[in-house]
Amino acid sequence: MDLKLECRIEVLKRFPAYDPDRGTTFITYIHRYITDTLLRFRMQEEFYSFDSLQEYKDARRIMQLFAECQGNTEETIRLFSAQTGCTEKTAAEKLAAAKESG
Repeated sequence: MDLKLECRIEVLKRFPAYDPDRGTTFITYIHRYITDTLLRFRMQEEFYSFDSLQEYKDARRIMQLFAECQGNTEETIRLFSAQTGCTEKTAAEKLAAAKESG
């Protein structure tokens, strides 16, 4: 499906639940949903697949950390674990899966 259409559908889906009395602008409210839509679209376009959007986000996040840590696996695992609250074992598994996919 077309990316612009996907974003429009998401806006229309989320608009009824928006409550301006909560003090948040609509742009701020919809930002997370549009970001997820963009990532989901990109996830479908890439040659490897993930079971969920969260798995895809984790893979992107851990590979970004890996690049920032200049390929230091141990530091990447430690930082990802600290940022997400997962165990270092889980972080190591996520890093291995992300490397395999990319």
